[in-house]
Amino acid sequence: MSLLKHWRFVLLTLVAMTALAAFGACGDDDDGGDDGGETAAPTTGAAVEGGEITMQVSEPESLDPHFSDFNLDITIIQMSNRGLYDLLPGGEMVPAYADDLPEVSDDGLTYTVPIKDGMTWANGEVLDANDFVFGLKRTCNPNVAGHYQYILTSIAGCDDYYGALGTEEEPKTPTAEEMQALEDAVGVSAPDDLTLEITLAQPQATFKVLLALWPTYPAPDEALGTVDADWPAPPNTPCSGPFCVTEWTAGDHLTLEKNASYGLTQAKLDTINLRIIDDYSVAANAYVAGELDATRVDPAEVIVYQDRPDFVIQALPITIGLEYLMTDPVVGDLNVRLALSRATDRDLLNQVVNGSAYVPTTSWVPAEEPGANPEGAFEDVIGFDEAAAKQALADAGYADGAGFPGVSILLIDRATDRALGEFLQEQWNQILGIDVELEFVDGQTRQSRFNDSQFQVTIGGWGHDYPDAENWLVGLYETGASINKQLCSMPEIDAAIQTATEEQDDEPRWEALREAEKLVVENLCGIAPLYHRGNIYMFSPDLQGVEPTLEDHFYPQFSENWSLSQ
Repeated sequence: MSLLKHWRFVLLTLVAMTALAAFGACGDDDDGGDDGGETAAPTTGAAVEGGEITMQVSEPESLDPHFSDFNLDITIIQMSNRGLYDLLPGGEMVPAYADDLPEVSDDGLTYTVPIKDGMTWANGEVLDANDFVFGLKRTCNPNVAGHYQYILTSIAGCDDYYGALGTEEEPKTPTAEEMQALEDAVGVSAPDDLTLEITLAQPQATFKVLLALWPTYPAPDEALGTVDADWPAPPNTPCSGPFCVTEWTAGDHLTLEKNASYGLTQAKLDTINLRIIDDYSVAANAYVAGELDATRVDPAEVIVYQDRPDFVIQALPITIGLEYLMTDPVVGDLNVRLALSRATDRDLLNQVVNGSAYVPTTSWVPAEEPGANPEGAFEDVIGFDEAAAKQALADAGYADGAGFPGVSILLIDRATDRALGEFLQEQWNQILGIDVELEFVDGQTRQSRFNDSQFQVTIGGWGHDYPDAENWLVGLYETGASINKQLCSMPEIDAAIQTATEEQDDEPRWEALREAEKLVVENLCGIAPLYHRGNIYMFSPDLQGVEPTLEDHFYPQFSENWSLSQ
């Protein structure tokens, strides 16, 4: 029988078994008292100081906070470095290396941040306002090429510095003196060692919360020397967080040791071992065998592990979808993108591939985010419809798949992605009559190729860094934006996002963002949303203080609070 028919048969037994998991993943944090649907790992006794744990990870691309943009990299960066503020659930900021919340001038253009006295890097060097100036300039530096530079676009001179080398199509060759002048013009300074001053070119309603994100973390000016210096590899990786990365053996593990010089909250654990295992199924087996204290869980295996007391399913504002390279001659055609999107049964995909643990969607911004469109707003345009899919492919010139050159999907070599790729491969072949190639690579290679726009179609998405529709659109879909790896470019999107960034009042700002999302999604400009995802874990009952929040990335934040029980 066809594979799809076989899947539908299997679902008759799966749907009932996964109902509990599906409910947990749909948890809503808007009702005032619910925690977002997550459950907490049990504990077995009083916390103790010291000890070590081992956790599953994929291979990171980089440990440089001024370059990185992937959730795993960010998680490790937050273990080993910290910045001005920590971001708590709901977007609440609390001082970390800052001594207080920023003081903002009446015109909204100057932010003055006091820095705690007596702080040091792990190697004993002083950590002060000059290091934050240096870190901010690294994110604006074109040689560092930080993916998150877009969050600093309001800082005076940052965009000019970042764009100093031009583009691949129109490169520029500034002199050393010109580069230095651009660096000096970036609106960040230290009037004294304990004061950071940031000057904006124009007010930004959400700028304050951006000061809690990793692109604003400090960099050791004395150790690096110049802002375009490479971020040192372990064991010399700069360390301003509760743990320091002391070893990174590619393909095998990373080791993080407690930073005894950390001037904020001292870590309880001595060592965190991060074991590199791309495949969640393999990792789960290692966890059950006692080799790991924490792991992510393959959503298709929810039914295997959901009754365990150490199973944790956490609802998160994350959207996963088909990511199209807009300059590709095949998927650059809107009708081809529509055909692929409308030939994808999201409900069936979620049941088959994700064990019903996630939420099928055609929305990019989750409806719970401030400024989002309502859920289902785009279903009639890009949602599953076999007849519309066939018509779109015919409109592209490939009726019934005739003459279609084929399409390649870039995926991570793990069970979840294999199941997802095979599902799409068969469904698109069955409905559209087209050939689909599946290309499997390790996680680090997929990250690198995505960031280099070296793919045709891939599976990826976004999880919020702070709760606002702005975080789902600004920097991701404007022409030339630093996170716009799909190379989406539409003047109408640019105009809507520009309007949003210029607005200081929430309602007109959100209205412009809703229009931007509509343009992105209905034109499938680099993305066809498939489902809203959460994180699924198993945590050892002996591991305490691991508390999931909506602001998490690969693992929950605040590793300094983790401990082992007696």
